Amino acid sequence: MIGLCAVVLAASIWAVPALLRAMEKKPDSSLLHLTKTLAWFVGPPVTVAAVAAVVWMARSGAVRSAALLGAWIGFPLILLVVLGSTVTKVTAQYGLTLLPAFCLGTAWLLIRLHDEIPVAGRLGAAVRWAPTLMLLGDLAAYDTLYFGFNHGERPRWREGADCVRVESSGPVLVITTAVPSVEYY
Repeated sequence: MIGLCAVVLAASIWAVPALLRAMEKKPDSSLLHLTKTLAWFVGPPVTVAAVAAVVWMARSGAVRSAALLGAWIGFPLILLVVLGSTVTKVTAQYGLTLLPAFCLGTAWLLIRLHDEIPVAGRLGAAVRWAPTLMLLGDLAAYDTLYFGFNHGERPRWREGADCVRVESSGPVLVITTAVPSVEYY
C-alpha cells in the first residue's frame, strides 16, 4: 500500500504541472474534437474490429484476455474523454498508446474469423479472406491519400517557395512563422 501511495504521489508531482501547462495552452475542451481525431487516426474499421474482438473474446470464454484488451483500450480512452470534455483540448496523438491494442484486437479478430469461416470452394475462400482484404484496402486507401494527395499532412514549402520565385518580379518580403523551412527552400 505504501508503494502504491509512493507511485501515485510521484505521478502527481509530474502530472499536475503538465496538466496545468496543457490547460494554459489549450483551454477549450472539446469531446467532439477528440472523437473526430480518434476516428481519423485509428479509423472506424479498426475500431469496430477491436471492439468486436473484445466482445467475441468475452463470449467465447476468454474472459481474462477480453478484460486485458478491454482495459488496455478502455482506461486510457476514458481518461482522454474525461480530460478532453472537461479540462483541456485533447487530440488523438495523446491516445497513441492505444493503437497497439486496437491493432492487436483487429489481428485477433481477423485470425478468429479466418479460422471460423468454413472453406467450400472458391466462394468459401473469398468469404474467408474478405474481412482481411477489406481492412487492408482501407489502410491502403488511407496510405495513398496520406502520401499522395495529402502530402504527408505537411505544408508544401517547396511548392510555395517556387510559386513566390516564379510570380515575383523583384525583391520579395516573405512573412512566416516557419523561417527555417522558407530559408531552406
